[in-house]
Amino acid sequence: MSIKLNSYILPEDVVEKMKVKIEETKEKNIELGFGLCRMKYVNTLKPGVECTGDECKIVQMPECPTGLYVGGFHTHPSGVAAPSIADLKNAYVNDVECVGAQEEDAIRCFVRLGYRKPDDEKYIISKFKEIEEPFPKVVDSAQYERWKSARDEIWNKHFQTVDVK
Repeated sequence: MSIKLNSYILPEDVVEKMKVKIEETKEKNIELGFGLCRMKYVNTLKPGVECTGDECKIVQMPECPTGLYVGGFHTHPSGVAAPSIADLKNAYVNDVECVGAQEEDAIRCFVRLGYRKPDDEKYIISKFKEIEEPFPKVVDSAQYERWKSARDEIWNKHFQTVDVK
């Protein structure tokens, strides 16, 4: 069954590929993903270029062999299918970011509400640079709460969350 993500359609074959990436993540314990590409003249999403990260991050290349890059999907080897500030930044700039988590066996997509606004985009990017980018690998509870508060504020104000699986 296809899933509606604002004006985009996420077909079942792409959801199945997401599930496969979660299974591969269980085996390799690293982040895996691929771009989400809107096909020309239709809003159906197809998988783009695949990417591989490490145990805590991934860099997605915004490349689509055909169509237009509108976001990405990646896995979290540990934790839940909740976005980081970087995930929300990508979703805001590109339209959508989907995250799959092996621990809870879930896929969620974060879809920007409305049109891009330069002031909102600057704010989200500034929070990423100020709070998440300099994050150490190990954080204390105060650092985590500061990060979570900033992330939740951005998430609740600018995104719709769609449970895919």
